[in-house]
Order: sequence, then C-alpha cells, then structure tokens
Amino acid sequence: MGDFNTDLMKQSSRSHKLSAILESTGLLSLDLNPTHHNLDSCDSWLDLMLVNSPAYVANHGQVVAPGLSRHDLIYLSYKIKPPKPRPAVVRLRNFARLNREELLDEARSLDWLDIVEASTVDEKVERLNRHIMGLFDSHAPLREVRIKRPPAPWISPGVRMAMRRRDRAFRKYRRDRCEENWLLYKQARNRCNQMGVHSAE
Repeated sequence: MGDFNTDLMKQSSRSHKLSAILESTGLLSLDLNPTHHNLDSCDSWLDLMLVNSPAYVANHGQVVAPGLSRHDLIYLSYKIKPPKPRPAVVRLRNFARLNREELLDEARSLDWLDIVEASTVDEKVERLNRHIMGLFDSHAPLREVRIKRPPAPWISPGVRMAMRRRDRAFRKYRRDRCEENWLLYKQARNRCNQMGVHSAE
C-alpha cells in the first residue's frame, strides 16, 4: 500500500512494466478512482493497494484529504481469523494444596543418614534428590493440565518475578496501610509495568 509514482490510468512503459511485475508475482491492485489530484493536468492513479488474496478483503476505498495532501487517503480492512492455538498439555505440581504438616511428618520418618553414608558426592546428591522427589510425588503429585490459551509471549520469567513482588508488596500494604508500605507497593508496581512495556516491544 502506497505511492508507486506510476499512473495506472495511462498506457505507458512504466505502467506496462508495473503491471507485468504484479502479474508475475501474483499480486492484484485493488480498483480505485484517481488518487492524486493535479492542479494543471488530469488526475492520476498513483496510490496502490496490492493483495495476493482479494477474497480476504472486507472493505477498501479512499478519502479525499484537502488541505493535507493532493493524495487521497486509502484504506483497507481484511476479514481474517487468527488461527486458534492448539491446547498444550503440561505436567504441573499443585503446591497450593500441599499439607505442610503431613509433608514434614513424612520427611522426619525418612532415613536421611543414608545420604551421609554415601561414599561419593554424586551418590549423596542422587539420594537427596530421590528423597525430595519422593516427598513431592506423595504430597504434590504431577498432574496433566490442558492449557487452552498460552500465556502472553511478553511475560518473561523476569516479568513474572516482578509481578509476584508487586503482589507481595500490595498484600503487605493491605495488612498495614502505612505510607511506607504504600510507597514500596508503588515502586514495585511501576517496576513491573516498565518491565512489561519493554518485554512487549
């Protein structure tokens, strides 16, 4: 879409060459009236809208812009539907419903000495991980969750952390509505907003 400086109203070498290029690339110029208004000669059609799928064009046209330009303003709207994202299945642990007391009771009953008795560092780490993962599997087992709408791509791990800090600061202010807590919340909120703007750019 724009000014091609070639008048398609006239039969000339330039207009023939442009038409040949459009035909070779499979592009179609949408019909318009003359878009450039000359003072001392006939009006010309210089501004073009090129599409490769005219069936998707919902509306197009032009609007005169006296006092702004001798070119008409051209506009185009498409009738397209963005593809629906396929639901993704991820495996998550629900720590929100974890019973802390039951977890601690089972952790106390485990034989943690076997970690100390391991002969190598790698074996100690492997046994520690096995105990911890066993506790998680027992009290916060993995479950499949179908995500129908993926998170916004600009929400990075850094932005998520800033959002958690903002929310913690707000909860602290709600518990104690003093000026200091309000200022801390505003700082966390502004920092979160700034990070979100930069990530979306």
